[in-house]
Amino acid sequence: MVIDHDDPHGRRLVADPHRRLPGRGAWISPTLSALELAERKRAFKRALRTSAPVDTGQVRQYLEAHSGQVPSADNAALDSYEPELQRKTEH
Repeated sequence: MVIDHDDPHGRRLVADPHRRLPGRGAWISPTLSALELAERKRAFKRALRTSAPVDTGQVRQYLEAHSGQVPSADNAALDSYEPELQRKTEH
């Protein structure tokens, strides 16, 4: 999610499931419980480096509409992910 650049006050967060919108973003698991926890801990203010309160209403609506589903592109990326091994040798 990122701060909506169309918001004149710069306080409204918008969902960015494809991670393509410009600006500083914050990432949470795509569940309502993760959103509520981040709100309680004021994590968005820290992650987005803002002192103003943020409006998470649009993100909440997005999560309710998608009921925690992760976009298929993210699933494919996770399924094909293989960490690169780095071997260190002593001389």
